[in-house]
Amino acid sequence: MSGTGGRTEPERTAGAVPKTEPTGSAAAEQPETRAAAPATRRGPVVAALMLGMALAALDSTIIATAVPQIVGDLGGFSVFSWLFSGYLLAVTVTLPVYGKLSDTFGRKPVLVAGIVIFLAGSLLCAGAWNMASL
Repeated sequence: MSGTGGRTEPERTAGAVPKTEPTGSAAAEQPETRAAAPATRRGPVVAALMLGMALAALDSTIIATAVPQIVGDLGGFSVFSWLFSGYLLAVTVTLPVYGKLSDTFGRKPVLVAGIVIFLAGSLLCAGAWNMASL
């Protein structure tokens, strides 16, 4: 009893799970578990993220450089500032909405939906015939 505090050996290790090795065919049936994702999946994921970032950069570049020429062609310099105000308001309002939707439905579906909405809006803007329709 000295050194064990009055407890027997099984009482000290009552919470421990005994380690047993599988024998025979049971060892062959257990699948291997991998902690890291395969390296072959990283390439498409990184490419998709880079394309998403390129789309965001393209969005801000178009707004900054091409809009003055577009407004000049459509003849609406009097509402030129409203175009930027509407754009900034839309971005400010939708950013928290997209954040909540991505928490609810996952990042990937919301990212894909955002890209589709952006492309559809870009196509609609390409068909604008005057500043009011833009």
